[in-house]
Amino acid sequence: MKSYIKRSTITFKALLIICFFITGLASNATAQERVKCKAIVGNIWFVEDGNSVLDVHPGDRGYQINMQGTGVNNFEIVKEPCMSGLSVIPGYTNSTAAKWQVNFSPNMERVICSIKMKNKCTGEIKTYELFSGVRLFNQ
Repeated sequence: MKSYIKRSTITFKALLIICFFITGLASNATAQERVKCKAIVGNIWFVEDGNSVLDVHPGDRGYQINMQGTGVNNFEIVKEPCMSGLSVIPGYTNSTAAKWQVNFSPNMERVICSIKMKNKCTGEIKTYELFSGVRLFNQ
C-alpha cells in the first residue's frame, strides 16, 4: 500500500510538472505573437520618383506612400474613396519600412493630412497623421 501511494504521488507530480511546462509554452507563444504584432508608425509621407511630394494628381501616374516605424509590415492601409488603386510593394516592405502604391480618382480634390490603417494582427483601425499633408487635385 505504501509503494502504491508513493507511486501515485510521483505520477501526480510528474503530470503537474508537464502541465506547468505546457502552460508555460502556450503563454510564451502568446507573448511572442504580441511582440511580433506590435506596430508603431514613425513617419508617413507621399513620394513620386524618389522625392517627397506635396501635390498629387489623379490618373495613371502612381505615387508611393512610404512609412517608417516598428512593425509597419503589420499595417494595411484602408482604401479611401479618393483612391482608385492601392497595393503594397512587397520587395520594399519589412518590419521597419513599408511602401504602398496608390493611384487617385479624378474630381476628388481635397487635402490629405492623414490615412487610416488597420493593424493586421488586432484588426484595429486607426487614423495616422502624415509627416506633411498633400493636396489632391481634380485633374
